[in-house]
Amino acid sequence: MYGVYSEHAEAVRQYSSQLWSELDVGKMMSGTEAILTKLRKLKQLKLLPVYELVEKEIQGFFNSLPLMKELKSEALRCAPATYPLESHASSTVPDLMT
Repeated sequence: MYGVYSEHAEAVRQYSSQLWSELDVGKMMSGTEAILTKLRKLKQLKLLPVYELVEKEIQGFFNSLPLMKELKSEALRCAPATYPLESHASSTVPDLMT
């Protein structure tokens, strides 16, 4: 079990050292899924409390990956607003300093 957790921890360390623009979320998902599969093959260890902790850690990371994928989508890289923000700021934000 330690080997599986170590593999996950090393993968996360490698991902965290990459720039956001360089992250391949698909690769992260397939790699994490492979690690989860290795963990689940350790059926004889499922009754140990540490198994549940390791599974929750890896599954939690895996569950966060679809959000990362959405955050990296091109749809979020939309064109800037066609109007300057400053022209609307004075009419919508009250002046609290007076």
